[in-house]
Amino acid sequence: ARSFENNSKVKLYAKLPGWFTIPTPLGSYNPDWAVLIDADGREKLYFVLETKADTMFDALRPTERAKIECGKKHFEALGTEVTFEDIDSFEEFMEEKVAVK
Repeated sequence: ARSFENNSKVKLYAKLPGWFTIPTPLGSYNPDWAVLIDADGREKLYFVLETKADTMFDALRPTERAKIECGKKHFEALGTEVTFEDIDSFEEFMEEKVAVK
């Protein structure tokens, strides 16, 4: 959370409650964070699932991997500017996914 707090591009972030879920064909999925980023004057909302650094995506159970992929496809299909991301760390999210420093 400090990475979000210390970055001027982050306009808002929130730890999402357990009741906030994204429906998938395999059951509901609960992202960890909602993050609103100012990217060159445009705001973009991300739902972030933190996969711990010692738990690589490939090491997750097949059902969990499928739910993550369904979450991504869910927002792609909606055609919104909301993005669902799985990350290893907040630093990775800020540097690679959002490309802001």
